[in-house]
Order: sequence, then C-alpha cells, then structure tokens
Amino acid sequence: MSQVLDKGTRNFIENEALKLQKDLKIISEPNVYDFSSILHFFRKKKWRFQFNVKLKKTSNTMKGTIIEDSMEQIIKYNVIDSENSKTLQFDIKNPNNLDSRCEYMMFLRAIFYEYWGELKEKTEYKGIEFSDNLDYSLFSRAMIVPYKEFRRISLDTIKIPKSLKISDIADKFYVLYVVIEDRINDCGWIAN
Repeated sequence: MSQVLDKGTRNFIENEALKLQKDLKIISEPNVYDFSSILHFFRKKKWRFQFNVKLKKTSNTMKGTIIEDSMEQIIKYNVIDSENSKTLQFDIKNPNNLDSRCEYMMFLRAIFYEYWGELKEKTEYKGIEFSDNLDYSLFSRAMIVPYKEFRRISLDTIKIPKSLKISDIADKFYVLYVVIEDRINDCGWIAN
C-alpha cells in the first residue's frame, strides 16, 4: 500500500538533496552542475552513462508514473542494473554538447530520480512506497531547483504578475513550467 509524503519525509528528502548539492557543487547558474563533477561522483558509485543509444522501449523507475509523460517528451533513458554497477542509457548526445539547457536539466533530473532509489535503500524509508513515486519526484526536483536558489530568484521576481513570474522562474532554472509549479507546492510544505 502506497503512502503520502508527510512533512517529516519531505524535510528528510530536501535535506538529502542539499547534501548531494554540496557534493556536486553548483556552478554559474542557480542549478547547473558541472558534468565532470557528475561523472566523477557517479563513477565512484559504479554508474556508467551511455549516450546516443537508440531506445525502442524504455525501462526505468519513472515508467508508469505521471512524471514519465512530461519528461519523456524531452529525454528517454534505460536503466540496466547489474550486480556491481548501474548503466543509464540515454537517447541524447553527450551532455557537454547539448543544444538546450532544458534538455540538460531533464537529463540531470533523470539521474537524480534514479539516484534517489539507491539512496532510499540506505534510509528509514527503505521498502516504503509512496503514491506515484512522489519521493523520487521530490528529490529530483529539489536537485534541479534547489530550495535556497528558488527562494532567492522567486523573491527577485515577486513584483511581476503571477502568470509571468512562474514562466520567468522556469526560464531562470531552465526547466518546464510544471516543475516550478510543483516546487511552489514543495516550498509551501517547507514553510508550514
């Protein structure tokens, strides 16, 4: 039986995202991680990345969730687990050469989404299923739209009408509008 995310769980996930953000060191933009840092971190975890893979079917943790539909329009990937390693196969070219920063953010989100599953196994939440993998979604969203940066940018754009403000914030983070809408809801939980 799946559970809902309560405030304690949400805070735990946000804190875990903050720890990983510090390890990966955001550069320049409010949520841009240097790809060499990503590679170095995940190589230590025995993860490999393959690019330009022709994917007919995808097999990953997002399969069958709400987030799959929105992200699959931008990026497709497979996860291949072996005994000692994990391989993520992407249909995109190497992230250092992507044309779109939004595509890079969705690539990162896919990695962070999958990483939460591994991280979760080492926590008190091991074995607990949340409806529609909301814990995975929250962790990956917290990684690509860090709370402190989100608050700072949100306050900078507070004078703009709401409909424009959300799209402006989405543009600053290079993410889809819906990601910012969800992050606004996350921040409501954090504030209460």
